[in-house]
Amino acid sequence: VARRAKAANNQRAVVAPPAPRIAQPAAVAMALPLQATPSWRFGVAGHQGNVRERMEDASCSLVLPNGVVILVADGVGGEPEGRFAATSIVQLMRLALTMRGVVSESAIREAFASSIATYSATCLAQGVRHGARSTLLVIAAAKDTGFFAYLGDGGLYHRRGIDGAITNLMATHHNVDGHLTASVGPQTHGSPVFGSISMAVSDSL
Repeated sequence: VARRAKAANNQRAVVAPPAPRIAQPAAVAMALPLQATPSWRFGVAGHQGNVRERMEDASCSLVLPNGVVILVADGVGGEPEGRFAATSIVQLMRLALTMRGVVSESAIREAFASSIATYSATCLAQGVRHGARSTLLVIAAAKDTGFFAYLGDGGLYHRRGIDGAITNLMATHHNVDGHLTASVGPQTHGSPVFGSISMAVSDSL
């Protein structure tokens, strides 16, 4: 969740931890405390659920000079290395965005492309050709704009603070039979979707 905060005179910014934390895949549940920048409040939480034998999700939050980023990856269900895939692609995206040092659509596009390419090359170099697949969702906010990018399925909504109206921003990658058609892997399937939306005070993604 990323929420645009109301401005306040003489208000000190609450600084997020110096390094973003990757969610531990082995944990049944994970949560990062709600944090804040001068303009945004944000947090990350997850739960293993009662179907999978182990946590296959990974996530982290990242504070950059002009905004915040939340990364969420979900290892493709039933794949033997889904947890490895989710954790790896989140770490690569975090590094790529940190190197670029800014929240913008172009930075997200570049980081997405480089992370996918690096992950695929690493898998092939290590002889991992099957079973290491994950979805990837990027949510970012800077000033009065929210940015998003995704490959695979999940959920992404914009909630308008003024009246509570909710807009679905994600058309998940499924075929008519409900099977996932896009994911990160040794050979990436499908193409990522990128977008942005204006964010007023108290809006949320």
